[in-house]
Amino acid sequence: MQPATRKTRTPFFLATDLDNTLVGDEKSLLKLNELLKRKKVQLIYLTGRYWESARKVMSAYNLLPPAAVVTDVGVEIRFAPDFEPDPVWKSLMKQNWEPEKIKILLRNYRFLELKQLPHQERLAYRLIENRHNIEHRLSSTLKKHGLQARVIVSSGVDVDILPPLAGKGNALKYVQHKLGIPNQRILVCGDSGNDLDMLLLGLPGVVVSNAQPEVLEHCLPHTVYRASKPYAQGIMEALEKVNLY
Repeated sequence: MQPATRKTRTPFFLATDLDNTLVGDEKSLLKLNELLKRKKVQLIYLTGRYWESARKVMSAYNLLPPAAVVTDVGVEIRFAPDFEPDPVWKSLMKQNWEPEKIKILLRNYRFLELKQLPHQERLAYRLIENRHNIEHRLSSTLKKHGLQARVIVSSGVDVDILPPLAGKGNALKYVQHKLGIPNQRILVCGDSGNDLDMLLLGLPGVVVSNAQPEVLEHCLPHTVYRASKPYAQGIMEALEKVNLY
């Protein structure tokens, strides 16, 4: 009689923003890295940075090798081991994306300062004057002129204009599907406005205590834990409290 084969358990995944979530306190980051290695947790990094900038952060802070990296607020996805841009996702990002028309439309908005990026897969602006409800106002303006795009405001000053299917939430769902990650085997971590759509997916999640007001004041699903500690400490707190792995 053949012995019963043990079913292999799906690895646990930590899907985390970089700046001011995972990165921000080097001492606690070292402790978290040790915990993740010991528990054999897989990593997915999701950041507003473009690829080369994200690589520099991963190198500078000796971050653990990830299974996937989502950059540019969900515009680009790269999978291990080669970390080339995923071609299917890349083609989706091109649909109805008209960056030149958007730049022309917004160039007379003096309260917006265009940031220089090495590509036009997204447009990034800095809000140099306070404007009430800027996300809704810009979205309405784009729609009025027949332009399909997402507007995401983070930290009160960073304005990202993305292809209509972009965003960390949609990107994470794509990664989750491609890697076959069940909902109960992932923890989503964030701190600012561009993390909201992945925190609103209904997956287990954590908001670190140093999060921006737009996240702390948002009505989040009951699946999201509000940590009492900042940065990597908050992630460790959530891992211990939720005990998912």
